[in-house]
Parts: sequence; C-alpha cells; structure tokens
Amino acid sequence: MAPILGALPVEAVVAHPWIISTINHSECCKTDWAQLGCPHPIKKFEPLESPESGFDAKLEMLLGQKPPADFLKNGDPNAPLDFSKAPKLKAVYLSSLVFRADFYGTVMARLLKYQAEHGALVNVVTTDYMMLDKDRALLESLAAQNPNFRLDKFKYNNPNGLISKASNLVTDKFRDMHIKMFVTLSDEKESDNAVIFGGRNIHDGFLYKELPDHSRFPQLVQYGKGKDDDFVHWNDFEAKVTSKELAESTAAHLQRFISRDKETQKMVPFSSDKSCTPIATETEDTFQHFISVPYADDHALEKQYIKMIDSAKSSIKISSPYLRPPASIMAALERATKRGVDVQIQTRVELKGDTQAELYEEVNKESINALYKQAKIYEWKENSILHSKFMLIDNKKAMIGSVNLSRRSFIQDVENGYVINDPSVTKSMEKVFDSYVQKSARITKPLPRKLIPTLKIKLLENQF
Repeated sequence: MAPILGALPVEAVVAHPWIISTINHSECCKTDWAQLGCPHPIKKFEPLESPESGFDAKLEMLLGQKPPADFLKNGDPNAPLDFSKAPKLKAVYLSSLVFRADFYGTVMARLLKYQAEHGALVNVVTTDYMMLDKDRALLESLAAQNPNFRLDKFKYNNPNGLISKASNLVTDKFRDMHIKMFVTLSDEKESDNAVIFGGRNIHDGFLYKELPDHSRFPQLVQYGKGKDDDFVHWNDFEAKVTSKELAESTAAHLQRFISRDKETQKMVPFSSDKSCTPIATETEDTFQHFISVPYADDHALEKQYIKMIDSAKSSIKISSPYLRPPASIMAALERATKRGVDVQIQTRVELKGDTQAELYEEVNKESINALYKQAKIYEWKENSILHSKFMLIDNKKAMIGSVNLSRRSFIQDVENGYVINDPSVTKSMEKVFDSYVQKSARITKPLPRKLIPTLKIKLLENQF
C-alpha cells in the first residue's frame, strides 16, 4: 500500500501549498538513518525547567504574549485572554502521548481553535488508547468544527495478519506514539517560527505540583481518588529554540509521520537526490531532529545511541525515569565504563502514581543492580516522578527528547528528539543534571527484588 496523505484534505493542501514543497524538498541527510534530518545551526537555546515556564512559553507562541500573572493560579480555562497580539501562523504542530481535557489541555485546545479559525493548519497527534472519553470529545469536536484542525489518533495496525496479531495482542495494542513536540510556523514574523521539545505531555500532572481542584468545572478531567485519573506531579524538562530553519525542518518531519502508511507505519521517505549543506566542523553548533519508528526503520535509534555512547571519551550523563536498556545499549555502557568513561545515570526507583508502578519499579531495579558497581546511579528523592529524558556526551554532544532508556523506546514505541552537537547546550544541560543530583541519593548496594512483578515482566519483555 502506498503512503497516503491521510491527514491532509485537498482543501488544506490548496490553502497551505508550503506543505507540498516542504514534504518533497531534499532537506534531509544521506545517512544510514532515514529518519534523521539535516543539521541546523542554532543561535539561542532556552531551557524551560519549571512547569510554569513550559506552559507560558506554549501560550505565548499561540497568543503573542504570556498569559496574565494570575491565570494559572485561578485555574479557570475560560478566563479572559487578550488575543490582540496573537501571531499570524500558517501552521501549528502539537504531538503528545497524552492530551488531557484538564486545565492544561482545555486551554491549549482553546488557543489551537483560535489559530485554526484564523487560517492556521493545526495538527494534533496523540495516542488513541490513552485517550479518556473527555479527551476524545474535546479533540474530536474541534476536528469536526473546522477542517483546519487535523487530529491524528495513533493506533498501531500489525501488517502481518491475524495470526501475528493474536500472538502479539498486548504488544500491538499498547504501542505508543510517544513523540513530544510543539512547533509554530509563520511567514509574517521570523521569531514566530519556534520549537518546544522535551518530555512533557499536555496534562495537568506536568503543570501542577499539587492535586488541582477542578470541581468548579465538571467538563474537565477530575483528578483524585475515584475520579477519571490518578494524579502525580511529573517533574520534567523542555526547551525552546527559535529558528525558522529548524521549525520548518521539524514540521516537515512530523508531517511525514502524519502522512505515514497507516498499514506499515512507514513514514513518507525523504528525497535523497541532494545531500545536506556541509557543516564546516564537527563542533559547529547544530541540532538534528529525528523520529524513530523502530519496527519500520531497522531500529535506527538504538544504533544511534550505541554510536554516541561508543564515541564517549570522558563522561556520559543520562536522565531517564525508566531504566531497562536493550542488551546492545547495556553492553555499550559497560564498554564505556571499562575504558574509563565516567557514566552517571539519574533515575527513580519509587514510581507511585505511574501506570503499572510496581512493574516499572522492578524494571529499574533490574538495571540498577546490573550497573551500580560500574556507573554512578542516582535515585530521585523529591515527592514527584522525575521524567526528564536526555543524554550528554563529553560536555560536547547531547540527545534530548522523548526517549527513555528502556526497551519500550527502542523496540515498541514511536519516539523523537534532537541530536545536538553544541557544547554550550551540553554545558547548560550539565547544570540541569547536577541540580537533579543535588536532590538525589547515590545507589551503592543492590536493591531487593519482588518475585511476582519480576515474573510478569518476563512475560511482557518489550513493554518495559
């Protein structure tokens, strides 16, 4: 079956002809990783460490200004907003594992609706099985109201037929679209072309540190015992880059995923008749966006991680809430420690509030017990789940995005992020990592395992 532009109706293509040129232009590298884009030089990297800063930055990209100082505190998703400075955008891309119809999601939906009504082609990508009834109602109503609002509910279809589907029922059903990305594009103003990336979902757990009370707004997802969803604060990291070249490249990449062959999940291939613009030196400051579809791209992400780990000469720093790398990456980490590389890993053992917390805890213990003598492993101790996902190599290179150091990310799920060749960014991320260490404790002895959860993990290897 040929790739289809399932997310692009004829009227959208006519209204936004840039999409055709962007999809077809030869902006990607001739590499062994077909889903790795060209390197783009970046002038400004803006860390969004606090949850409020990430929320405000997204609203500012859609609204043209930050929300009122008391907007978040009041918790009213329908509170007045000043749209007089809203930018003229030609497209918006928002991809998130979860897009909750809570305060965060409802505010974002409100601003996305405004942009769609004012001519922007708005693309929202999320994972179908993760949607609650209220999430589905919110997003589907926007898609039904305006042809400029395009909703892609990712659902894996096994191309190998009923027999394979029966034998992989759990695996196939729970494959995630784990891409975390927010992009705005504009021809009107250069600075309105920007990207926010990292690990946060559109979900109040990534915004509020304490359980929010939404009882005044029954249309919202209600958190807490006996409600629609449990609540835990996910302490995470995002960053913003303002760059027309990178925003357009990333949007084209995401559009290729949206336009994938829905049977095989293979992305629209990059054109390969031209190479990337040559980069002067290996140390030139660049970002390269990637999308990983491991079951359709020969596990390119896994190979890239191994390549980066094997290149390390002095230090590797990794932050990941889930720690169960494939055997090949585990072997690469062990090779690094044997050649004297200082390997540090920031993770969490207690994951109360997470889905299947008991199983994920045992997963982490397994890898911690295998690595703690060779690497420095730090356990997050704050009352939250540290959810940041990045890897830093030799104070020079970084990989930041949606990727956990777990089998799910390298075998099961669709992921994205940036390969970053920029010492200034890595230096900034070193400070973030060190701040995590200050709130953690180093693990110096093996952690006791629980038998029943361990046996369950063995039955569902690639889910963790």
